Amino acid sequence: MNNIHRFIQKRFFLRTRHAHPFGIVLDIDGVLFKGRNLLPRVKEAFSLITDKNGNFVVPTVFLTNGTNSTEKIKAAQLSEQLGFRIPADHVLMSHSPLKMFTDLHDKQVLVVGQKNARSIAKGVGFKKVTTIDQLKNWFPHLDCTDFSRKIVDPKETEAARKRFKPVEAIVMLGEPLKWESSLQLMLDCVLTHGSE
Repeated sequence: MNNIHRFIQKRFFLRTRHAHPFGIVLDIDGVLFKGRNLLPRVKEAFSLITDKNGNFVVPTVFLTNGTNSTEKIKAAQLSEQLGFRIPADHVLMSHSPLKMFTDLHDKQVLVVGQKNARSIAKGVGFKKVTTIDQLKNWFPHLDCTDFSRKIVDPKETEAARKRFKPVEAIVMLGEPLKWESSLQLMLDCVLTHGSE
């Protein structure tokens, strides 16, 4: 718990001109936006906590449980939609706390998520990343939920075995598109202690 407290304190409670006894934490989805549309009076509300240059006068953090982008991309989107600059370090994605798990950053991790899971995992500090999609492509015979991939070329399987490094940790970056297939492969990794 101390790590989380230090992470939040170090990251967010700086960079305002005046000291305040409070800060503001805003959920993005459903609080500022409904779908892609800015909710009424949001810009007016921000005028109460920013100066004429768009700088926050109260420490403000934006949260989202989204897993499909980085803090930098989300901050740029917010900046464009709100009409003033939102620094990337004022945005906390659901995967942002993974930066604290430095003891796992050098381990071989299996990353589960959607299209850009690999780049997001690298962005939060993981150096040795295998994605579920890579695992499916290397070992199609292990995916018992996708019968279209059952025909396997032995030469390809042998090449995949050479590329494959045993999984030391599994990182979930959100729901995969084909959860049943991903669940099968994650269980295989757990039951075989990360081996193929």
